[in-house]
Amino acid sequence: RKYAFIKQDRHDTITSNEDIHTTFEVVPEEADLVTAIYEAEDSSGSVTFDRGSFSSSNPGFSGLGYYDMSGDGDFIQWSISSYLAGSYPVSFRYAHGSTGNNGQRPLDLYVNDVFVKTMDFTFTDSWRYYKYTELVDVNLVEGTNTIKLLVSNGYGGPNIDHMRIGKPPAVVIKTNGWPRTIAKNGVGLLDGWGVDLNGMAVTMPSYPDPPQGDLFRYIFGRTKVELDNGSEKYLDIGNPPIDFTGYEQYLTNGYFTFSNSDVFTSTASHLFSYPLLEGQEFILTSGLSDELCESIPPVSEELDAPVLGKLPNGEWLVWSPSILLEDNGPSINAPANDIASATLE
Repeated sequence: RKYAFIKQDRHDTITSNEDIHTTFEVVPEEADLVTAIYEAEDSSGSVTFDRGSFSSSNPGFSGLGYYDMSGDGDFIQWSISSYLAGSYPVSFRYAHGSTGNNGQRPLDLYVNDVFVKTMDFTFTDSWRYYKYTELVDVNLVEGTNTIKLLVSNGYGGPNIDHMRIGKPPAVVIKTNGWPRTIAKNGVGLLDGWGVDLNGMAVTMPSYPDPPQGDLFRYIFGRTKVELDNGSEKYLDIGNPPIDFTGYEQYLTNGYFTFSNSDVFTSTASHLFSYPLLEGQEFILTSGLSDELCESIPPVSEELDAPVLGKLPNGEWLVWSPSILLEDNGPSINAPANDIASATLE
């Protein structure tokens, strides 16, 4: 599969007395990276806007509130200074709870009145769920710069919480000590703010959801965690994809490198509330011969290390040593006419 967490990662699914814990560790080589946050509701005069409004009715934001964007022509613009000339990554934290236009409310990004690109602001599932956009590299001049988001899509804009300049440190996400993935642009909370996850051990009080749904619902998956203060929150990176590219040194047990001669068949369960997105789970039908096979236990046990592999296109897969049973699923040995089409296709 391409996503990090499965049902067996919930805290109480193992048969021993040890709970399953997930930790977050900033990679040491990026610990000195810093970011700057510019709130949408900045009252210092550095923010200008058109006909939208400021609000604080949907919690989860940073600062004092957010900018509720209006229709075409509306904009929010930050005037910033003190940067040396150069290229800087910029991203925006936002909430978007409308299903119109297939859950998309793109905005045009301008820097110093020059169009940069149209950015995706995808459905976050609730006006109380906030996440970051992609990082976009922009060229800033020494002195004063303006950065603007403009509505021009005919569907209005999202709620803008803040602008972030700079790349956050990457985070190694581990479950019971085993690396599961790298959050290359950091990780925070979808429905909260002000919590530093670095060094924290959390548990999953409910089953994580894989990437599933239609064009926009649950396409990132969901991972709910219980924090050390007892509160339950969602990670803002969903059920993250497996990705160790550039951070392979954290895979101390090694990983498989697949070639174009290895044959995978995409598979998906239809037992979720929304169907699993195609291309998320695979069966290796060609078999595999690799020296690394000798390090895999012939019988899997709970808490064994996940087995990782890299595809020729650079994407990553993981196999967790565990037995997965589909609720109400038919036996693999059942005659074809006994298999219900509602549970297996």
